[in-house]
Amino acid sequence: MPGPASAQNASYAARMPDVQRVVADYTAPDPTDARIREAAACHVMSDAVELFMGARYFRGEFRGEEKARRDAYASCVGNRVGTRTGDTRAMRRKITSGEGDLRRNPQFVAEVTSRYLAPGDLQTYRRLSAQAESRDAAATARARADTAQQNAFLQARRQKSQATLAALGAAVIGTLALTAWLLSRNLPGFRIDAESTPPVLKARGRTYTLHTRGGVIAQLDKQHRTHHVPGSTTYDGQGRYVSSTSGYSYTTTKDTVFLLDKDGAEHAMKLENWDVTARGGHMLGALWAIAKGKEYGSYLMVWNFSIDRVQTDTHLIGRIVGVTAKTVVFAALSTLILAIGWDIVTQHLFGPRDFLLAFIVLVAGLVARRLINGSRVKRFQREVAPIRDRIKADAEVALLRANGLTEATEQP
Repeated sequence: MPGPASAQNASYAARMPDVQRVVADYTAPDPTDARIREAAACHVMSDAVELFMGARYFRGEFRGEEKARRDAYASCVGNRVGTRTGDTRAMRRKITSGEGDLRRNPQFVAEVTSRYLAPGDLQTYRRLSAQAESRDAAATARARADTAQQNAFLQARRQKSQATLAALGAAVIGTLALTAWLLSRNLPGFRIDAESTPPVLKARGRTYTLHTRGGVIAQLDKQHRTHHVPGSTTYDGQGRYVSSTSGYSYTTTKDTVFLLDKDGAEHAMKLENWDVTARGGHMLGALWAIAKGKEYGSYLMVWNFSIDRVQTDTHLIGRIVGVTAKTVVFAALSTLILAIGWDIVTQHLFGPRDFLLAFIVLVAGLVARRLINGSRVKRFQREVAPIRDRIKADAEVALLRANGLTEATEQP
């Protein structure tokens, strides 16, 4: 009795039937059924050769009659399953799948192998087949576990991406909305109602009350104070010199003006870093703005009518009536966001050109802001001319009162 087949023993191939016998045993009256049964039987025998060979099959190491048997069975399958003239796609699908796929029918496989394999070879076949099924089941389980793990990872990543996109979308919408709001407040300009009492300034969505005072200087106290900021030296933990900064100094000027108004009342005006050019007896006028809801404000303009000199805090006026730097920054940021969004929509990778465009908008916006704010400051100075005239009139009356005269005594 022949011994069982093994990886080192290829005698099983010689004991296998030839293709003609298999075809004759599994033919059928119906041509289609014959093709199905013949192809399935040859396929089972071809799989048996590959199973007996094991790893040698993938390396192409055939022994004895293994190659001849395997090629003959495979050729039989190809001749019956391959495309034939007049075959429809449905027919080929019926032969190779569904009810026609006898290759995967356990009863049919057992019938073919029991018929054509010797008892020892059949025992080895069943053992190898069980091992292969066990390996396939383990591989399928691992594949399913890996797939489940990958799906869970992808789901978590998808949820995280959705949350990130939602946050980015909210940030984008918020940035664009804030930019639009800032532009709507900064671009329209300002308006001064010089005829109201007191005058009112409306700029950038806020309302300011313009307060005035005119009179004659009774006394002017001026203080100059120099502030010294010392330098510093840095050492490491071991006492070794690392770096140092040099000190510097700056000077602040504080003017305290005691002013007599047209009614003879005395007022104290405290001006810091204005360095008012005046002396006692000069006619002086001042204009300051207080925002709605606030109690205090800052001086905007100071006039010395006696020497026809005006001092203006152009920086503060520009902050009140001009375009803020924040508006320009958000406009550039919105440009960058829109450029990146356009690249995403058009399926392009965003890159340096988007940042370059945002930088151009930033630089152009800062230049335009400087020009706009300068123009608005000059317009502000022109539009407060009626207010200035009233302040000057009050100062002239105060000067007459201080000199012991009245407007009536000055009339001829």
